[in-house]
Amino acid sequence: MSKINQHEFEGLTNADFNSVGITTGISLLATLPRARGKWAIQGDLVYRNFTAEDSYTSKSSNSSQNYTSTDTEFKLGYLGINASLRYKLADTKLSPYITAGVANNLMVSDNSSQHVYRKFYASESTKTQKPLSEFRKHEQALLLGAGVALSKFNAEIKMERGNGLSPFTGLKSARNSVTLLFGYTF
Repeated sequence: MSKINQHEFEGLTNADFNSVGITTGISLLATLPRARGKWAIQGDLVYRNFTAEDSYTSKSSNSSQNYTSTDTEFKLGYLGINASLRYKLADTKLSPYITAGVANNLMVSDNSSQHVYRKFYASESTKTQKPLSEFRKHEQALLLGAGVALSKFNAEIKMERGNGLSPFTGLKSARNSVTLLFGYTF
């Protein structure tokens, strides 16, 4: 982990990055026989995109001719490997269940960019760069979920809290996500 100057990243710390996207994947469910079918171990292999953008302008209090405008776009792709413990609450036709586990998300693509425009009175400059000099390539996360199973179909809502994309101790980037899953059992 590296320490950074918080002022260097005003365009990131003062912006609001939210992403909505589709996650695709496959799950393997192994029911434990000794627990009368109530307990199971679930493994997921998923692919998800994190695409978000925002802008921030830092203005000088001395002059309107002295400011920095930053446009940041994150385009990241993750391969997630999840392991969860699942507990079936009732053994009925419509079976509710809860899950808890861990996720390991590996960054497999990065097409992020940041455009910085600076104006200092008569002087102007523009540059394009990566939002961060380095990204965390392995994100760990906690998973909590609840769902229902009906015959071969299931629906689940899963909440994930990860340690984010920044490896810098001075730049927190915790990622929270809510995923709505629909599944079919073969």
